[in-house]
Amino acid sequence: MWWGRPGSRAMPDRGPRNPAPLSVAGRLYVQGNHTLFGIDAYNGTIRWFQQIPTMRRANIPRDGSNMVAAADYLYVAIGDHCIGFDGATGRRELFFRVDAPGTAKQEDWGYLACVGDQLIGSATKPGAAYLGDRGEWYENFRPSEISRVTSHRLFVMDRHGGERVWNYERGAIINSTITIADGVIYFIESRDPKAHDAKSGRLFKEILQDQFLVALDLKTGDLVWEKPYDFSRCQYMTYMSTAADTLVVAGTDKKKQYHLYAFDTKAGDALWQQHTPTKKTHHSGQLSHPAIVGLQLYVNKHTYDLRTGDVLEVTDFNWHGCGITSASLHTMFRRYEFHGMRDLVTGERTEMQGIRSGCWLSLIPAGGVLLAPESSAGCSCAHALQASVAYVPKRSEAAQNSGDQTKPEVPSPQP
Repeated sequence: MWWGRPGSRAMPDRGPRNPAPLSVAGRLYVQGNHTLFGIDAYNGTIRWFQQIPTMRRANIPRDGSNMVAAADYLYVAIGDHCIGFDGATGRRELFFRVDAPGTAKQEDWGYLACVGDQLIGSATKPGAAYLGDRGEWYENFRPSEISRVTSHRLFVMDRHGGERVWNYERGAIINSTITIADGVIYFIESRDPKAHDAKSGRLFKEILQDQFLVALDLKTGDLVWEKPYDFSRCQYMTYMSTAADTLVVAGTDKKKQYHLYAFDTKAGDALWQQHTPTKKTHHSGQLSHPAIVGLQLYVNKHTYDLRTGDVLEVTDFNWHGCGITSASLHTMFRRYEFHGMRDLVTGERTEMQGIRSGCWLSLIPAGGVLLAPESSAGCSCAHALQASVAYVPKRSEAAQNSGDQTKPEVPSPQP
């Protein structure tokens, strides 16, 4: 549909697994190397950019992104505060601090999400976030690479005025597990005193002990339910996802065995478990993040029934690079060697030659198109092109055979 800027010069090294691009209301937001871009998603025009020397976050598998987008604002967490940028102009219009008024404790802003008029955040200990400024890959089983970023406080505020709605503070919350759906916020926290009292916000062995799966009412912060559970085999990382009244916790251990745990969201009752060897043993296969489409869970080259855990398919298709899977209703996207996709109905795989995605999440199906901002900077592989690209779906084979000349319907750009 279009290709061009931003190119690789403005991007951070691909290895540290940087925050994913975002797209909403016809806009594409891309976080470069201390540079923030607001782009027209349908023609690639860079509408605005901001240079922010202190804006940086990396090792997202052990943390969470520092930006979230609504239709009107892009929110970005930087240090101890969060800024709301006007989505159309890039103007800095909103400013929120992580600490409550009158609080002397020094904190950084950790988790960030937006639901309706609510801005959800968390407080971490200063310096907890990874920066990745030296091109780290965060691949090896070392505490310096796999320690989770944790929060000691979770809170909700009005996303326009900043009024505080509620705070939750008890254990050490694992940021990469915070999940929101249907008016409930879920997370895993360790209530081990060693985790709660630790001086650092990056923890490994401490947060694998005395773990609880917790559900809070998003509107009030009231406890919905909590369950003690042992996720200590999730050593490399700990993810949580939800769909269709099902919570899925995922992680791998030191031997790269993949572990899945599923729970019913209504009361936290366990549904099923699956434990399998990692099918992709190179290029961060042990860091695969689940993708859910309908009632099917895709991860580690397996397709599972989301509610029962039954294995529906196992594929031996091998791909070269890092990165994780994104999906739309009918198609999955990820890097094979170059940009790749798989039709979920036919199983057909397609690869767009010459250009590759990054080492985390950078293929974004949104607004009727596939957005692939440049994210391969620093790569030494033999890839000819380093540019941002947007793909528009072609007409289906059935439509071509019938002589239907109707073009794919793509929403009009937003002003």
